[in-house]
Amino acid sequence: MIMKIEESGMGSFKFTDPDDMREWVRDKKSRFLESKLMTEQEAIERFVKDGDYLAFDLAVLVRGPSSLEREIVRQRKKNLFLAGKFSFLDCALLVAGDV
Repeated sequence: MIMKIEESGMGSFKFTDPDDMREWVRDKKSRFLESKLMTEQEAIERFVKDGDYLAFDLAVLVRGPSSLEREIVRQRKKNLFLAGKFSFLDCALLVAGDV
């Protein structure tokens, strides 16, 4: 199979340098026992920013993260990159929500 390249340019993947991550965990991560329970609204506000790359491997049919996806749409997150395996309904919900 021959693939035709329609357009070329810089990719949008944002990889984290492992050394930067190790430094952050070593110097800034809390070591205290603290509750991590939060509402879905709080979780999306805290962890999902405009332009983030979201990847998941669950589908609605096997109790995937559809309530979190609806919360992303409610909060009007924008310019998200999506990667989903066997997740047509999940991706369709986010695309229809104009993320």
